[in-house]
Amino acid sequence: GIAEVSQTIPFIHTPASIMNSKPCKVEFTTQHVPAGVAAIITPWNVPLQMICIKLAPCLAAGNTCVIKPTELSSINAYLLTHILKAAGVPDGVVNVVFGTGPRAGEPLVKHKDVRLVSFTGGTETGFRIGSLAGGMGKRVALELGGKNPNLVFDDCNIDHAVATGIRSAFHNQGEICLCASRHYVQQGIYARYIEMFRETVQTQLKVGDPNAPDTFFSAVVSQKHMDKITSYIRLAQEEGATVEFLVKRDDPKIKHISSDGRLTIEGFEGGFFVAPTLITNISQKSRVMQEEIFGPVVCVLPFEDEDEAIALANDTEYGLGASVWSLDKQKLDRVVSQINAGTVWGNAWFAMSFNMPFGGMKNSGNMREFGNWSMEFFTETKTLSKHIYAEESGSG
Repeated sequence: GIAEVSQTIPFIHTPASIMNSKPCKVEFTTQHVPAGVAAIITPWNVPLQMICIKLAPCLAAGNTCVIKPTELSSINAYLLTHILKAAGVPDGVVNVVFGTGPRAGEPLVKHKDVRLVSFTGGTETGFRIGSLAGGMGKRVALELGGKNPNLVFDDCNIDHAVATGIRSAFHNQGEICLCASRHYVQQGIYARYIEMFRETVQTQLKVGDPNAPDTFFSAVVSQKHMDKITSYIRLAQEEGATVEFLVKRDDPKIKHISSDGRLTIEGFEGGFFVAPTLITNISQKSRVMQEEIFGPVVCVLPFEDEDEAIALANDTEYGLGASVWSLDKQKLDRVVSQINAGTVWGNAWFAMSFNMPFGGMKNSGNMREFGNWSMEFFTETKTLSKHIYAEESGSG
């Protein structure tokens, strides 16, 4: 009781001489130090670029890494290791493992020596990686899929909007996470936009030989992926949507177009070609409008006003990128600020700066890459608090 309290007081009494034994000043600084061994897991589209976007800041921050490229396009990573060795990068700094996700990727993520994981790829796989890494207390960065909207208002430069809209839909066979697969066009110019879009693709866009200089896009990555793309086309047809295959009218190389958009092209009969596909008259709630297809398929729907356009744009689980087209600067500012996406372009698409952050909202990811944002991920931040005492006179 009282006796114990009396006996305890001396233990918690701190003399003033201990608290302020000498006059000093306090310096607070931060220090960024290497985070450790990083796992870098990359997708099959633009594979070399995806590796280098992560590898450069990883090495600049002083880390070592293990790269796990997709098994569908792993040769880039293999060749890169030879380039790095020739450049003098020491053995063991950059390592590559090959294999499937379950056999190579998952053991890499779970390895006790891996302290952070940077992943770009599909949302389902990303959530699995996030669960594994987060459950072990590891830092994890996810750049995932997109179902990106393209909003076209009736006061836009329609020639520019159509030309860029075509590129945003079909660039690299639509196999880019930032491709705009949902186009919303204001009612007053909807019919004109569709007509211009259709005419331009059918007269200018060539599908076929990847080595031909006039080819706009070529085959998709695999049979399995072609089957996935065409399954969505069939779903749209089953739901009563209008589905058009916009192949170039005068292209003698196209020998056959199947009912679900598969193309047979002379000289490339075994290729995984899918026609540039335009879908209209489809429900906003259709899986075709809500899920990432990752192929040369674009849906175009009309809207009445600004509020409806914003609501439609935000009506998916994704939030990676978006484009807004209007010559009214105030409208442009209002709309872009209300789009739930990591990157929003005004009167443009895919205008990238490596000094600006890149990443997604919602199911499109939890990270930002490029510049300082990458360096933050690949380093640990330490806070240093140093008490600096004044020199005593006469010391030496």
